[in-house]
Amino acid sequence: SDNLRLAWQPNGQRLALPGSPSLRLLPRNFGEIVELKGGHRYSTTMAAWSPSGDVLASASFEAVALWSDDCLRRIFEFKAQPTSFAWSGSFLAVGAEGGHIARLSATIESCNEAEKPQEEEESGSADAPVDHQQAESQADVVQDEPQEPLIFKPAVQGKFQPGGTRRGRRRLLAWNDHGCLKLVISSSGKQRVVEVKYFKCQDPTSGRELKADGVEIGALGPGLCALASPSHVVVHLASLGTFWTQSSFEHHLPGEHIEAVAISRSFVAIFVAPFRLLRLFTPSFIPLGVLAMPMDIVSMVACNHLLFCVFQARAKRDLRLHFSLFDVEKQEKLSSGRLPLSRQSTLRWIGFSADAQGPQPLALDSAGILRALIQNDEWVMSVTPQSWVPVAELDGDCKLWPVWAENGV
Repeated sequence: SDNLRLAWQPNGQRLALPGSPSLRLLPRNFGEIVELKGGHRYSTTMAAWSPSGDVLASASFEAVALWSDDCLRRIFEFKAQPTSFAWSGSFLAVGAEGGHIARLSATIESCNEAEKPQEEEESGSADAPVDHQQAESQADVVQDEPQEPLIFKPAVQGKFQPGGTRRGRRRLLAWNDHGCLKLVISSSGKQRVVEVKYFKCQDPTSGRELKADGVEIGALGPGLCALASPSHVVVHLASLGTFWTQSSFEHHLPGEHIEAVAISRSFVAIFVAPFRLLRLFTPSFIPLGVLAMPMDIVSMVACNHLLFCVFQARAKRDLRLHFSLFDVEKQEKLSSGRLPLSRQSTLRWIGFSADAQGPQPLALDSAGILRALIQNDEWVMSVTPQSWVPVAELDGDCKLWPVWAENGV
């Protein structure tokens, strides 16, 4: 880390210096430096002494270690990188990336010679990582406190299509303000049809059934829909109108696996694995562009000329979600960054809400908090542009199924 947090012992005698896998203790008189080894596999990033000065906490990318009398007493493994310490008596609060919190007990008896780690006597073993079980055996923990750090982390985030359901022989591929797509699978599993219904379209074909061999994903736009199997996409039009000469268009993507689809009046967005490419086409599959994305897709949705995507890194330690907002017509990225979620929640739905300033990206988490992406500082006074702001709070325990938002919320 470029930002290292040093810590003076409360009595001012020693300074804890992070920055390498071993934690260094520098005496006030610049005497011999003591190195505390075996607590971390990666470089330490911060240190903090307890109020009494008897216990020292250090953190690295993957763990927090507790030290007493210059010997390792305990290791706590973290799935999100620790970023802050706060002591209160014999308890240590640890803040981690993504809003995670841990409360650790640091009640430790004085260390005697018999308890000191073996690496002080055996050459060549000082840098060997201490496993979790060894670290626990070196600490005396208050019995009425939990033995493991109480880490609040989000549940595993799954991929989803906005307004769709994930299971069943009759399930919805998409449902929004334009209409709904319902997939019906026969009891044998060999026949599949998709029932299409447009809410705002007066075309007599609205409500028809479409063949859906291998279809798993669907997206719905104003008067058109996209149905995708693992490597094949078909766009169906409710009405030919002025610009279209046929009622459907199809496109094959050999060697690629389709993971998400979004459609608007002017474009189709397709996210494919394993190369994490975002492919953009017109509804008749004239190529508009290809973007290589650094993370896996969670969900995406289109509205007018805008495309709103949510991603998650493949790294197991990084549980954060990220977003990007694209203007496909202008071929530019309007906004990107972290997508905030409530503690211990997952992303449940994304969409757009019509606003005087234009379509407003929305995100709803499983705790019932609906947030809007503010792109203009006139929308909400004293709010930084391109910030996520809570606009509604729903009952997190209520089994409501989000479909669309209107009237700004």
